[in-house]
Amino acid sequence: MASAVILKEVETIYASLLSYVA
Repeated sequence: MASAVILKEVETIYASLLSYVA
């Protein structure tokens, strides 16, 4: 259950990093 929340957080952070680089 908690892993799903962590995955969502990682996905959001990853998207932020991609947009920051791009």
